[in-house]
Amino acid sequence: MLNNLCINSLFSFLDDHSLYRANQVCQNWHTLTDQFWKSRCLSCLDEAPYEGSWKKRFKIIRNWKEGRYKDCPTFHTTKEFLHINHDFIIDNHQPIEVYPLSKQSYPIIYTVKSKTALNIHLKDFNITSIVGSDLQGHTWFVLTSLGEIVCFDIRTGQCLKRMEPEEKVYISSIYSKIKVINQEVVTYYDDHQFKIWDIGTGGLKQTIRISEFVKDLLDGICTLDATSNFIVYIPDKSRTPLALQKKDPTIKPLMDSTFRADFHCMVHSGPYLAILSQTGQICIFKDTEKDLSLTHCLTAFDPPLRGDEPIGALYAHQNWLFANKNGELKILDIKTGNQLCIIQHALPPITNYDTKFEFCTNGIKLFARIILGDPILYQKYKQPFTYKYITWNFDNRQSQKKQPRAPVL
Repeated sequence: MLNNLCINSLFSFLDDHSLYRANQVCQNWHTLTDQFWKSRCLSCLDEAPYEGSWKKRFKIIRNWKEGRYKDCPTFHTTKEFLHINHDFIIDNHQPIEVYPLSKQSYPIIYTVKSKTALNIHLKDFNITSIVGSDLQGHTWFVLTSLGEIVCFDIRTGQCLKRMEPEEKVYISSIYSKIKVINQEVVTYYDDHQFKIWDIGTGGLKQTIRISEFVKDLLDGICTLDATSNFIVYIPDKSRTPLALQKKDPTIKPLMDSTFRADFHCMVHSGPYLAILSQTGQICIFKDTEKDLSLTHCLTAFDPPLRGDEPIGALYAHQNWLFANKNGELKILDIKTGNQLCIIQHALPPITNYDTKFEFCTNGIKLFARIILGDPILYQKYKQPFTYKYITWNFDNRQSQKKQPRAPVL
């Protein structure tokens, strides 16, 4: 009889289907194969956030790889435009969003159930208005019109912390940005300064003043993101990504001047940062402390035809990178650049620049939110925005819809 060491050595050569059959031979083999399910899960996804056996988790990951999913009911709603950031995350396996009901009232809404968990009234915390926000986990970070950063717990509605600048100045929402990374909050607004705040102490950690030359580039910022050692932003005019080192504040372009990033298409995951271009390229950079080096440059989507530039979207979940453009949704490994799967015609290609795509996932279901609307039409005619919600379930064992396996890039 073979000992467990020899059996494990033999199991390492089995493909997925053979490992499934070996798993059903006896109780001992069932126990031994569990570690292989775990290793194969973690080789694809950094962490398995859902519950259950490793075998069940691997089945879900295999559904992702093979494009097996079930379409859940799609629904629409209309809302008024009051604040450009409608923060969107997963909570208890359900999408949850912080939606501005009015300039002073921000309810926490479970999207699918249309159920309001609680309501945050800004006037109760002496906040006149907010100009930006970011949602990390269960903490909602808001940038007020006086330059304060206020942190709320969306489960209780309590104010956790306030970070106040040395001098309070009124700022507009046009060029204001806020981004949370690790234990830091990065803000930018009208005074052409980046401010880095320490979440633990609540104090201002660093202020980076931009030179006169770079100010011209910062007439407007389209997108702001950050890694541990760099602040990365995309100017509204040139759309060429620029990187600012925190320790030694120097600015350099990440790509040449011919590269134009898409709207709101920059995300980070750990030390990695991905940017989607208007022509369908995905550039992945890695923070190496001293530099933000380019690791992969992938032609993920076909270039637009006749000058059309469909709006794209990027979203990162652990080491998975979700990229949407031209109606295709592709999932890649941000570390290796390999393509995990592709979902054809997942979302409509839309050329309206006032359209915004957003994604969130818990590893089992993928939720997409499409915001359609024009702020100018709202300001003039009070025309509401249309919200469309789409859900794909990858833990479905019946009536599965299969997409062809995608080749590795």
